[in-house]
Amino acid sequence: MKFIRVITIVLFWAISVSAQNSIRISGRIDTPIAREYQSNELLVSIKQDGSRNSIGTLFKAPLNNLGEFNLEIPTDDNQVYLAFEFEDKRPTRWKGMYRNISEPSRTNTLREIYLFSKGDEVTINVNRDNSIIFKGKGSEKLNYQYLAYTLFTSTKSIDGRILDLENKGELQKATELEVEIFRFQIQQLQTLLKSYKAEISEEVYQLLLLDGISQIKHRILEKLPFYFLRFPNQEQQKTIAQCFTTLEGIDTNEDTISFRAKLQSAFYTSMLLEKEVVKLILSDENRKSYNYFSFEELFNVITAKYSGQLRDTLILLAFKNYIVSKSDETKAQYMAAQNTIKDNAIKMQLIDLMSKYIKDAFPFVFYDADNTPHKLQDYKGKVIVMDFWFNGCVPCTMVAKAMHPIFEKYKNRKDIVFITVGTDQKGKWSEAVASGLYTSKGMINLHTKGKGFKDPMIVYYNFIGLPRQLIIDKRGKLVTASPPRPDVGEENVLAFEKLIETNL
Repeated sequence: MKFIRVITIVLFWAISVSAQNSIRISGRIDTPIAREYQSNELLVSIKQDGSRNSIGTLFKAPLNNLGEFNLEIPTDDNQVYLAFEFEDKRPTRWKGMYRNISEPSRTNTLREIYLFSKGDEVTINVNRDNSIIFKGKGSEKLNYQYLAYTLFTSTKSIDGRILDLENKGELQKATELEVEIFRFQIQQLQTLLKSYKAEISEEVYQLLLLDGISQIKHRILEKLPFYFLRFPNQEQQKTIAQCFTTLEGIDTNEDTISFRAKLQSAFYTSMLLEKEVVKLILSDENRKSYNYFSFEELFNVITAKYSGQLRDTLILLAFKNYIVSKSDETKAQYMAAQNTIKDNAIKMQLIDLMSKYIKDAFPFVFYDADNTPHKLQDYKGKVIVMDFWFNGCVPCTMVAKAMHPIFEKYKNRKDIVFITVGTDQKGKWSEAVASGLYTSKGMINLHTKGKGFKDPMIVYYNFIGLPRQLIIDKRGKLVTASPPRPDVGEENVLAFEKLIETNL
């Protein structure tokens, strides 16, 4: 009996330790989302930050016939951010994309993730109207976060009024309304969080406050550069710059939040990075486009203005966010970044990220109309110009039209090949190719054979939107994952052709 009692005590201790070093999640998804996306499992992933291109450790929770699931996530960290998603398995061009369980009811600029604490044991119920209710140990902070995410998207009707003012050319009134909505949301957020203060720890309270402020700021900061697209004259751009200055002057109590929280927050560094990018765009009177800025200048601002782990995290996030759209510029700053970053874990993440872009191109396999595979090795000794698109994508047709004269210039050369890759199912892909809107006669037109956004090459380079172009040299090495968009202007066409000429 004594022996049995010892075993029982040891087993109970082991179970208790496991619970303390993990997060236990169970629940039921009573929603058409799973059926809509033809998915039978919930994807739960640990995220380092709230950016859309953040990749984290993934756990799969199968759903039974009633939509019930059960999952235990081991963790050594006191606080972790979790995303709850479905993989879109429908036979469409979006196959392989991850959808948050709140979509399409709510879609935020940043990823919708939830802060959990080690030892939490939470039940999650997702109702038919996409509303979410958390119960159990640690549920208070999660219910607050659900309400906060609802708050972030609650201004859609007011966004319509702002757009109406923009369409009337009343930019001053539009930006003033933006600022007032910003103040209102900050006040609502702080009032809502205070109602939970007695139920959560001070550490969690500060983190959630900073997360909320950062997300509200990020939303409006991200929007400001788009005003330049609609209001190009100098006087209007002064109004936009003044809006930014006004926003900067609004006290959001960030100074009262601990530096530890700023390092832990999944949204603070994303907001800081967006702020520095917007500053660069607003200050450049000779900007090439509404969203142009120099990555070198951004890197220099980060290294001059920030220090320690915050600086290292911002550098890594800058590379993550712009490795595709500014691959050449990020490559140029890579060695400087390695020498600047002191945190070894962050440095290894940067090295792992950049390894995809400074070595051989991904060994792709795509298929033609006869389902014959075309591989990277098949085009050894040729420069490869690749264009990724999908049926119905207007920017994709613009790129295709701009690529036509470039293709005509080089089509008779034997040492270059132009390949288009459509992400639609084969039937829609064939229709789109036949339309002539997405390609030029004589190009090699390929498809993903039903994989869509789950195709290994698209996943490898983390393409989260199209069109995308790649240039690969004769040795099979990636030249760039972000050549200048030829549809933007003649200057970009010349730069695109220079990349080709340099590698022929």
